[in-house]
Amino acid sequence: MDNIEILQRIEKLEKQVELLQVEINAIKSIDVSEKTREQIDKIERANKLVSLMENLSGEKMPEAQKNEELEVLKNISQQAEIEVQSSMNIIDEFIDNSADESDFEWQSYQDGIEITKYIGFNKETVIVPELINNLPVRKIGDEVFLNCKEMHHIILPETIVELGKSVFEGSGLKEISLPSQIHKIPEYAFCLSDVSVVKCPPDIEEIDNFAFRFCRNLTTINLPNKLKRLGNSCFDDTNIHNIIIPANDVNIGGGIFSERGHIINIAFLGMNDTFLDGFKKCFDNMWDKRFVFYCLPGSSAQQYARKNDIPIKPLHEFKNDIQEEN
Repeated sequence: MDNIEILQRIEKLEKQVELLQVEINAIKSIDVSEKTREQIDKIERANKLVSLMENLSGEKMPEAQKNEELEVLKNISQQAEIEVQSSMNIIDEFIDNSADESDFEWQSYQDGIEITKYIGFNKETVIVPELINNLPVRKIGDEVFLNCKEMHHIILPETIVELGKSVFEGSGLKEISLPSQIHKIPEYAFCLSDVSVVKCPPDIEEIDNFAFRFCRNLTTINLPNKLKRLGNSCFDDTNIHNIIIPANDVNIGGGIFSERGHIINIAFLGMNDTFLDGFKKCFDNMWDKRFVFYCLPGSSAQQYARKNDIPIKPLHEFKNDIQEEN
């Protein structure tokens, strides 16, 4: 393989990598699946290989050394081509296993479209289109993905402003990034699903009743600062051990946690959170010091804990205590 041929292969690889990079950037911003992470790693390796090939091919050197370097370049180019082809195969598989517009039924909603039913089959990754009939998709309706066990990942467009009740209930969904315009996680939204990672946008104000009930793979969730309400049993029977309630005078429903027996540390950042009467149900059987409030002096959380004989600690000890547990 001579220098001209190598340079031609470099140019071809550069174009392939450039096209792949465009595709992966679009996916990377909204999907964090294992396949996508693998794809990103391969693209980055291919980029590095192409860069190395350019550097080597551009150097001036003695003829003997040049021949050695040409052999190195040949090996590098072959490896880069394998990486690029592997990346292309992953993208093709990703697209083949993704839903499209024909997998949905819909109706008019506000200034756009509400998806009312998912009619696809055996799709591990579902990509909800941004537009249907040239109108923005605004809502995913009630029970659209109910019991879709085969669906592990979903990509939602930023046009969506509302989710329906039980939208992912009983599904095989493992992770999700919610669109930034969503303000409420509705009743039973993820109940009984396999979800373990939920990325909430900053404007979420309400997590409704039973939203994550029986999500036993869920071990942590970051609650946005604008949160105003946690509904009844919203985290019942999950595996959340530590949670931070933002300083926004949150209305806290009854039985939001379960009696599964593990330590549940709750940090209250605010002074005036409200506890509904049913809240006590979540620790009625936890009198052996497995339920701990971390709060500010004089806060409603401190008063509530003392009234109900719940262990209390100063808020500043929360970070150190959970680090020791881990």
